[in-house]
Amino acid sequence: MILQTIKSLVGGKITKEITTKDINDEDCEGFQVTNNGKIYNCSVLGDEEGNNPGSLEIMEANEQSK
Repeated sequence: MILQTIKSLVGGKITKEITTKDINDEDCEGFQVTNNGKIYNCSVLGDEEGNNPGSLEIMEANEQSK
């Protein structure tokens, strides 16, 4: 499953930096990728101290607004 998600970004273009909210309503910084007419939000996840352990959340932009 994760490999398929990563493959959806291959060949895409990073179009802008973004800020999204995590499950604790904290800001998460990341970037947006456009590929084959779809938009993906890629957020770097961390804790409340700002430590980013290297986790990357990838979601289609329209899925994130549901």
